[in-house]
Amino acid sequence: MDRRKEIFACLILFMMVCCAVAMPNAQALASLDGWTNIYSGRTVIFVIGDSVPHGPWNIGASAADSIAAVDIASVMPADATTLTRLDTEVINEWYGGFPAIWHYDWKSGYTTQDIIMVGGPVVNSAFRKYNYLNAYSGPMCKWNYNTWAIQCSDGYSTTLANRAFIAFALDGSRQLLLVTGYTAFGTRAAGVILKYAYLYPSLMRGYCVVFVPIDNDGDGIFEVGESVLLLHQVGV
Repeated sequence: MDRRKEIFACLILFMMVCCAVAMPNAQALASLDGWTNIYSGRTVIFVIGDSVPHGPWNIGASAADSIAAVDIASVMPADATTLTRLDTEVINEWYGGFPAIWHYDWKSGYTTQDIIMVGGPVVNSAFRKYNYLNAYSGPMCKWNYNTWAIQCSDGYSTTLANRAFIAFALDGSRQLLLVTGYTAFGTRAAGVILKYAYLYPSLMRGYCVVFVPIDNDGDGIFEVGESVLLLHQVGV
């Protein structure tokens, strides 16, 4: 029996070495610090929710998500190729199987590019596809469909009003960026923070940040210079 264990351990070690040799340039999970650098020379698709009601909640996306996407796109590297698509244009979303569940499959032509998803799982089917926790390749935070708490892979959870998060994740070699707020206000605020990331160095660290944007002047819009309550970071 001991000899079998030794052989099995050697086989596992051999497989690990082979994988390391076969994937010397395996994609690393990006950090929020200097977040735009990861997209240099790459093709990125911005995915926002369709305004037409769709999906499990039959709700359409807010125009605020589009504003957030514009803010984020404005600081992309000059050598990045960017496209903008509605979630219904890039995701085949269907309900079925046994037991019946929702399925989310990338459509042909959209399986290799990096993705920036703006707007949460209620309105964006691409976000729904990645609303899970993975402590190694991300996303390291997600929305709990029962309580709408933000939950993270290290056990953190919050239901504070106006909560939002920004998180990196990997799908193979694809870099994914999830940008979401509990309301459209939070999603739009996340777009502002990504655009002016250099003004928020303590916030933009690690693989995922959970925060509350504060509307100091009460005009319903989060603007540069208004306060941000840092709640949690993963990977710092």
